[in-house]
Amino acid sequence: MQRIFVMMASVCWLVMIPAMAEAQLPAEKAHNITLPEGSLPAADDGQFTFADYKDSQALLVNFWATWCAPCIHELPQLDEAARQLAGDNIAVILISVDRKGSDHALVFLRERGITDALFVHDTNNDWARHLRLNGLPSSYLISADQSDIYFIKGPAEWAEPAILDEIKTLIGR
Repeated sequence: MQRIFVMMASVCWLVMIPAMAEAQLPAEKAHNITLPEGSLPAADDGQFTFADYKDSQALLVNFWATWCAPCIHELPQLDEAARQLAGDNIAVILISVDRKGSDHALVFLRERGITDALFVHDTNNDWARHLRLNGLPSSYLISADQSDIYFIKGPAEWAEPAILDEIKTLIGR
């Protein structure tokens, strides 16, 4: 009986080790990529363009959908990251690719208290196609001068201090 307990405790410890490891952002430098031109509708009848942010703010851009479970899981963390990174001149942009429209996605965010990140809707998935996205969630870290672009495929623990520090290191001023 004692051996079984020791073995179970050992297995639990081995399972906990990865969870205790410092969070890392799986960011890869995006080569041969251009940012989409034009604008997308944003919350409160606004418009979003990358040109409006060039040379003024770095960006964390996340593509998501209301039907994507990993996307839903990371939305609160992205909103917290928006609060944490605002002082470092880094904006968080949430670009929905929902086919049900921007109103549906915006209500979805508001019902969950997601208010600090800027909401944008890729109405026809033009930007998602331009960036050759092949899964959700997908994110980009873009320096203020838009010369450095990093791609993150899949979810991340955006509000973790180590992740926030890595974002600042990669695209901060």
